[in-house]
Amino acid sequence: MYKLMETFLVCCFLISIKCNTNRLRVKRSGDALCTKRPEGCFCQDRDDTCSSCIGRSCCMCDEYCLTANDCCSDFATFCMKKCTEINCQNGGLCQEHNNRFSNCDCLQLFSGTFCEIDLCQPFPSDIVFVLDNSYSIQNKYFDEGKQYISSLSPNMTIDSNVFEIAIISFSDHAIVEHDFGSISSHADFAQKISGIKLKNRTSEIVQGLNKAREVLFKRLHLQRKKFVVILTDGLISTPSQLTLSYSSAIPVYALAVGEDVSHFYLEKMTSSMDRVFTTNSDRLWSHILAETFNGICKYCSKSSETDVILAVDTSISMHGHDLLTTIPDIMNKILVKMGDASNDTQLSLITFDQTVNTEFDFMKVSPENKSLLQRRLSSFTQSNYNVAANISNLLTTVHMAFNQNTNGARHVAKKVLLIISRFTADVDDKISSVSNDMKTKGVEIFTIGLDNNDKSFRTMLSIAPNALHIGTNGELNVDSVNTFIDFFGYQLMDLKCTF
Repeated sequence: MYKLMETFLVCCFLISIKCNTNRLRVKRSGDALCTKRPEGCFCQDRDDTCSSCIGRSCCMCDEYCLTANDCCSDFATFCMKKCTEINCQNGGLCQEHNNRFSNCDCLQLFSGTFCEIDLCQPFPSDIVFVLDNSYSIQNKYFDEGKQYISSLSPNMTIDSNVFEIAIISFSDHAIVEHDFGSISSHADFAQKISGIKLKNRTSEIVQGLNKAREVLFKRLHLQRKKFVVILTDGLISTPSQLTLSYSSAIPVYALAVGEDVSHFYLEKMTSSMDRVFTTNSDRLWSHILAETFNGICKYCSKSSETDVILAVDTSISMHGHDLLTTIPDIMNKILVKMGDASNDTQLSLITFDQTVNTEFDFMKVSPENKSLLQRRLSSFTQSNYNVAANISNLLTTVHMAFNQNTNGARHVAKKVLLIISRFTADVDDKISSVSNDMKTKGVEIFTIGLDNNDKSFRTMLSIAPNALHIGTNGELNVDSVNTFIDFFGYQLMDLKCTF
């Protein structure tokens, strides 16, 4: 666009025919035109650098020489041609005023001087992928994250007009693995990202983020959108650096990977849990696309049509404080968050021990139902059976409940399960098999564990994918629970972009 505009610029020049007082003669497409100039302002020749500015410093084209050291650009002129010489692109119609080109009248989805900007193409953007390859990630999750990021690139047009990509890795220090301009295609991107290896070192997240910011700013591409996508578990070695020193005007999206993640620090680095994503959906790519499209384009749509089942363990392994205080507090926070999200979410409550009991079928989370839902989620009665909870039985029952026609479940709705338990049951093949089957069929599973011992953690991990679980020590850890519930709430809203 800028090159096209430049061809229509004409710089003023001194000629022998004088204009009236304090007027300057400027040539426009064969015609002479007098235009006001500042006092003492001499003109620059377009082709011969400042040849008319004898005895004065030369200025850039389209600027006037004002003094020996200064230039004046307030009176730049355009060479205005007729419509017969103008090519309005993308169906635009050329308009004339006083027998000269005035503007291109663009169709709705195009813009620019000559309608050359397609508003429904992704805006030119620079994306830096920042990979945490410190020891806490573990190879399994690091490879999973790299594979997920590689899966995004077939959707990208990798060139200077749309998406340009750079890759940074960090552990105890940050390295620019591949700078802008070095990645030319999807295959090239996948190959280069697969070559980055895990390191047995500490995690200095701020160094990775600062290096990304440095790489973006040094390009001086002010007209391009900028994004940072960080693959990390949020387990930072120096937390004070992140909480005290990191801030950025560039949006940071986090892809949460790892056996365990810190939702608290993920929020610190992204500023909001709606910028934290997992590898079990394409939400990350949809959010990036939504930022690069003009709002008038209809490529992206939001939906809050979600069916949520809350499953509470009431077995003998649960403590009285869990059922009377901790879980009701969590439920109230969840209910508030769900109410903030939308009124198109439905909620059902299940309690379980060896058996599974539906406390109420799917209900709309609406202002009309708020008081009723609060009462039904305010306390829980412990089971009289001296047996541990049967997790596999719970998962099987929930899977069926999401597909019933008699309980208010919606076939096309997004399906979310949140389990709150101490997870004292042993992990068995059936638990893993049923949970994996549910995930492949689109059910997203979250867990809140009220016991942080290793056995409970392993059971949670076998049920919920990475980044979708949290453990507490039986007391309500405000920071960790609040950020997790924020994260949970944002997952209820689905954003899809088709392009």
